[in-house]
Amino acid sequence: MIFYYLIIIIKIIKLIKMLRMLRMLLLITCLFLATTYAYQQDLVKLPNGNSYGLTLGHPGGVTRKATVLASSFYSNGQKWNKVICQADADGDGQTNGFEMGDPCCTWSIGQVPMFTTGLSDPNSATSKSIRPMPTCFMNHINHKKYTKMMLQCSVCIQALQLDLNKPSADVAEFTLTSVKSCKDATQNDNQQLLCVKTMIGNAKQLFADQKNGVNPLQSCMNLGLNCVAPPTAPPTIPPTPTPTPTVKPTPTPPLPPSVEWWQNALLVQEF
Repeated sequence: MIFYYLIIIIKIIKLIKMLRMLRMLLLITCLFLATTYAYQQDLVKLPNGNSYGLTLGHPGGVTRKATVLASSFYSNGQKWNKVICQADADGDGQTNGFEMGDPCCTWSIGQVPMFTTGLSDPNSATSKSIRPMPTCFMNHINHKKYTKMMLQCSVCIQALQLDLNKPSADVAEFTLTSVKSCKDATQNDNQQLLCVKTMIGNAKQLFADQKNGVNPLQSCMNLGLNCVAPPTAPPTIPPTPTPTPTVKPTPTPPLPPSVEWWQNALLVQEF
């Protein structure tokens, strides 16, 4: 009889362990589904996001690691605007918007992007879109004023100064930090775009400058920006002493001849 109860107790213990395992699996499944749903919600905020799938923001799908595009997107407040659209996450010479079907950066949530085919991966430098550029983007690139537009030195300095407040451990972290710093450095959309492009394109050099203690002004000047260094005070030259003019003595006028001299002269003439 006792043996019979022992068998029942053992079965109950096994059943409890099995229920615990099932509970754990159910919890993991719920977390997985919740994470997947959250990532899916983020894809709706990007042009053609659902066409790319979860790998657009996370390598391999559902992972804790984020791609360069996703990191920039999160740093920008999960907003698709010109700062993210006109940036080049993979450095292949094509903007994120061009690769993702929104070359004119006019897409907003709920709209159909300008292009839904011929897309390329904005996270891969080996993936490029071969479709021709639309008119709006050709004009934007070839416009003389745009090609000569440069990042303002003050914005560059401010962004690098913000980066110094949170030093980066490597180039990748510096790149992500710089995106947010550019956003905080200015409210001008064009300057934010130029700042992001400059920071990403020169991330290695700027990160090395940060490590070597190069001040932001010098770093921006090294990039070729038109920065004016603070004027140095001219050397102090002691005043030259003014020579004291030599005063010449005034000659004393001769004394007038006495009356006797005139009288003698007259006597000589009469004689």
